[in-house]
Amino acid sequence: MNKIKTGQCYLYRENGYESMVIDITLKKQIEHEALKDAFSLTIQRFDYLSCKLKEVAGDFYLEQNSLPFVIRNSPNHIPLGGKEANEHLIDVHFHDKTLYIDYHHGLCDGKGILPFVRSLLYHYISITTGEKLSINNNYTESSSYLLNETKEPGNLILSPLKHTQKEYTGVYSIPLASEQASRLTHSYRREVSIDSSSLLSFAKNHNATPAIAIAILFSEAIANTDNLTNSETVICNLAVDLRDGVGLNNTFKNCVSTAKLPYIASNQDSYEKLAENNRELIANFKKEENINYQLNTIISLSNHLDGIEGFTNKQQTLSIFNNLLSDTFILSYIGQMDLGDIDQYVHSVHTYSSGTRGLSIEMIALKEKFYLDIMQSFSNEKYIEAFLQLLKDNSINYDSLTLKKYSTPKDMLHNKSIL
Repeated sequence: MNKIKTGQCYLYRENGYESMVIDITLKKQIEHEALKDAFSLTIQRFDYLSCKLKEVAGDFYLEQNSLPFVIRNSPNHIPLGGKEANEHLIDVHFHDKTLYIDYHHGLCDGKGILPFVRSLLYHYISITTGEKLSINNNYTESSSYLLNETKEPGNLILSPLKHTQKEYTGVYSIPLASEQASRLTHSYRREVSIDSSSLLSFAKNHNATPAIAIAILFSEAIANTDNLTNSETVICNLAVDLRDGVGLNNTFKNCVSTAKLPYIASNQDSYEKLAENNRELIANFKKEENINYQLNTIISLSNHLDGIEGFTNKQQTLSIFNNLLSDTFILSYIGQMDLGDIDQYVHSVHTYSSGTRGLSIEMIALKEKFYLDIMQSFSNEKYIEAFLQLLKDNSINYDSLTLKKYSTPKDMLHNKSIL
């Protein structure tokens, strides 16, 4: 059995933690039997994802799960880790043209699940088209594990170096979120697809990356909408992958922290200057001393939990996460799907979860479009509308669907008896 370390904080939420979802809409109807065959080939390669959690004295360990996966024809999400999912921590299902991959954040993060997703798509499209396809993918059913692919970052021993991230005062908290005293049973989500060429052109013209461009524009939207003063700072909490910095670029396990990107409402800096500042902040964040500090912080929390006896006491220790609000908002860019020839068969891709307090944005890309899922714990769309207007003002082409009220189910781990 392998003890979960960096994913521990997702295992003790009150009443369970909501599923993470990647949904991929193809250009043709999904064939059930072909998907089952593709999954069978894929899980042979990613056999470590065929697992369940075993609880021992309040600690969780991964162990092999011999129960079958059921590839369902249904758009409905089921609780992970429970009987309905045969205790599995991933669930693959489909409806019409849309493929859903649900996974537990305690098992892995977005970057960690992507190789599995790419491989599943590769096998499915190969089976249904009969064509020999090209994909930048080392994860076929016959390939061996990559270096450190199953390595647990939480077991690393790192030099206790100091962090370099600046602390900010006057950080703005969205009133609609700060007023919410408890975690909601649902969230609100707006899907936005952005034309790649126009976003990349804007980013290039202002010396920004796509993620930095979105961070700046959404920060500006919040500042303008709420008429912030020069004493208030909008913070974009940008998810930053730590893998390369600690030599574990292939691990599927959780290995992410957040860099704080500030936007001061009264600042008259150009987009170029803001992008330059953000690039510098991210570069400093990725320095060895700070990467070590960030991962050591996660490891220290895990080690602290190891010293606490019993599930209930561990859950109480982590209760602060039940309704945590990350001011001002969160942005997570998983990256390019990098599908090669398969890209032409995919219409769209989205990634989301529910229950998070405040406002968070998940971002992922195909060749021709960037896909944003803007998730809120409130229904007011004023920040989204202001953001879309800024896209329009800057000649960034986009499409947007209407706001959805939705939820992804909480896991069933909390219903298991403590051993």
